[in-house]
Amino acid sequence: MIKPGIEFLFRIKLDRRREKEKIQVDFSSSPPLPEPPLNAVECYDVDGAKVAITPNKYVLLQPEIPEGFEKILKEVIFRFSISQEGRPEDRLMRAFLSVAEEKKIPPQQARSCWYHLYNFAFRAGRITPLLSDPNVEDIACSGANKPVYVFHSRYGYIPTNIVFSDVELLNFVHSLVQKTGATLSYDSPIADATLYDGSRLNATISISREASFVIRKSKKTPLTPKMLIDKGTWTPEIAALLWLALESRCSLMFIGATASGKTTAMNAAAFFIPPHSRIVSIEDTFELWLPHENWTAMITKGSITQLDLLKAALRQRPEYIIVGEARGVEVREMFTAMGTGHTTLTTFHGGDVMSVLRRLTGETLGIKHDQLMLLDFIITLSLVGTRRICTSVTMISSEGEQRLLGPLFGTDVACYSVEEGAHRIDRLAAALDKISQKSLKPKKAMRDSFEEKVNTLQNAPADYLPFKKYIARLGGGA
Repeated sequence: MIKPGIEFLFRIKLDRRREKEKIQVDFSSSPPLPEPPLNAVECYDVDGAKVAITPNKYVLLQPEIPEGFEKILKEVIFRFSISQEGRPEDRLMRAFLSVAEEKKIPPQQARSCWYHLYNFAFRAGRITPLLSDPNVEDIACSGANKPVYVFHSRYGYIPTNIVFSDVELLNFVHSLVQKTGATLSYDSPIADATLYDGSRLNATISISREASFVIRKSKKTPLTPKMLIDKGTWTPEIAALLWLALESRCSLMFIGATASGKTTAMNAAAFFIPPHSRIVSIEDTFELWLPHENWTAMITKGSITQLDLLKAALRQRPEYIIVGEARGVEVREMFTAMGTGHTTLTTFHGGDVMSVLRRLTGETLGIKHDQLMLLDFIITLSLVGTRRICTSVTMISSEGEQRLLGPLFGTDVACYSVEEGAHRIDRLAAALDKISQKSLKPKKAMRDSFEEKVNTLQNAPADYLPFKKYIARLGGGA
C-alpha cells in the first residue's frame, strides 16, 4: 500500500505529448508480479502489470512496492528538482539511477521502484494499467475506502482491488488534475480535464461527502461502421441507410443514456460523409476522429463556449456541422444552422425519442415544432447487458405511423427486439423515399444504391485504415 502523501510529491504539470517519447530502460527483465488468484477465469498482461478476472472482481497485479521506497522516492524527487537540463523524463531517470547506484539497490528492486516511480510521476499512479487496458472503457471511484470500479467490455461494471484511503484519494485526485494543467480547489471543486492518453477526467472535491473521480477513456483509433456491424450495434442495412442519409445531406441526432455509445456511433456514421466535404466539429474535449482532410476540429476552452464556437463555425462555410453533445442554448443555434442548409450531426442525452422531443420543445431550449422538422432521423442507442445496441432509427416527418408532438410524426425504420436479439427493418421504403426527396434522385436509383451499399459493407474490412481505403476506392464516404 502506498503511504499517504506520495501522490502529493508528483503534482508535476506536463505536456501530455511528451508521453509519446518514452524512456527506454535497459533492465534485464520486467519486475516480478504476484500470482493470480486460483479462481481467476481470465488473465492477461497489460503495461508491466497483470489483470486477473475473478467471478466478482477485476484484480490488478502490479510489482510490489519495495521496502524503503518512500525514502528512495524523496531522495529521487530532491535530485530531480535541482536538475534543470533535459526533458522531465530524462531528469527523473538520471536522478533515479544516481540514487540506485549510491544505495546499491538490487536490480529486481530497482525495476520495481522505477515502475512505480515513472507511473506516479508522469502517468496515473496506481491506476495507470487501467488506462492501458484496452478492455476497460470507464474508471470510477465514488469515494474513499470503496473499490475503484471499471467498465469492462466483456464483464460490464466490476469492482477492482484498488482502494484509496481518505488522504490517498484526495492527494491522488489533486495530483491527477494538476498534471493536466487544470485547477481543483475548494473554490473551484469540479475539474474537467484531458489526461496524458486523451481520456476525459471529471474530478470533484467538497461538493459531495468526499473526493471522487470518473475517467472516460478515449479510443486510440475510432470504431468504423464495419466494426459496429461486427459488434452487433447495427446491421449492414442500418449502416447503409445512414450512409445514404449523409450523402443526401440529412441531419441526424444520436440519443441515449450515458455511456450508451452515442458518440461512437456518430463518429462511425461520419465516415460516410463525402470525402471532400467541408466539416466543422465542436466538442468540450477531443473525442471525434474523422478521416476527412477538410475537417476543422474545435473545442471549448475557458470562457469560450459551444455557442461561441458554433457561431464561429457558421462563418467558415461548413457543409456539415458536428456538435459533440448538444445540451444548452447552443441547441437553438444548431437548429438555426439546419434551417440555413447546414447538415448537422449531434448527440443528445435521452432515453427515447418522445422524451427528447419534449425536452427540445420545453421552456429551457424552446425549439419550435417546425424547426424539429429539419431533423431527418433520430438514432437511439442503448446499453443491453454489456453491448451497445442501436435500438431504433426513427424518421421524423409531417406524416407517419405515430404522432409525436403537434405536426411531428415518427416512423421507426429499424428497431431492435430484445426477445429475438436481432434488428428488424420495417419501413425501409418510406425512409428511402424521404432520402430520395432530399437528394432529388429517383426512387429506383436510391433503392439500387442502398442494395449496393449493403453489399459493400458486408464485404468491407473492419479496421480503420483498410476500411477507409476500401470505401474511398469505391468512391464513397471518406
